[in-house]
Amino acid sequence: MPSKRWDCLKAVIKMNKLEQLINDLCPEGVEYKTLGEIGKFYGGLTGKSKKDFEDGNEVFITYKNVYSNPALDIYPNDKVKIADGEKQRTLEYGDIVFTGSSETPDECGFSSVVTREPDRKLYLNSFCCFFLLIWRPPALPHRLQCSTIGRLGLNRRVRDGNGCFPQAHRHQKQST
Repeated sequence: MPSKRWDCLKAVIKMNKLEQLINDLCPEGVEYKTLGEIGKFYGGLTGKSKKDFEDGNEVFITYKNVYSNPALDIYPNDKVKIADGEKQRTLEYGDIVFTGSSETPDECGFSSVVTREPDRKLYLNSFCCFFLLIWRPPALPHRLQCSTIGRLGLNRRVRDGNGCFPQAHRHQKQST
C-alpha cells in the first residue's frame, strides 16, 4: 500500500521535472497565473435523462474517454439526443477536460486535452467538466497531453485549488 510519504516524494519529483522543463524552455523564467485568471470551468451536458442516450443524434464524450486518454478521442461512437435549438456547450480545440467525480479521490480530476480541431460538435457528459482558456497558445494542448505533469500532477493541483499555468500569448475564444 503506497504511503503518503511516497506520494509526496513522487509529487516533488514531478515538480522538479516541471522546473527543469521551464529552465530548459524558458531560461528567462515564466509568469504564473492562477486558473481563474486564464479561463473558466464549465460543466458538461445538462437536463438529460437516460432516454436521451438511447437513440442519440449527436456525439458526446464519455467519462471513460476522458479518464483513459491524455489526448481526447474526438471520434467516439457514443450518442446523445440534442434537440434543434437546444443550448449545450461544445468542446473545441485546446479545451482541457477533467473527470469531475469518481469512486476514489485519486481518480478525480484526471485531465484530457482536445488536441485536434473537431470536425463536428462534441458534447461532454455531465460527470466531467472542461476548462475554457481565454487564450489559445498553439503548443499548449500537445504539451499538456504529452506531459505526465499535465496528466497526473495537474489533477491534484486543480482538485486542491492550487493549479497554475505559465502565462502565454492571449487569444480570445469564439463563443459557442
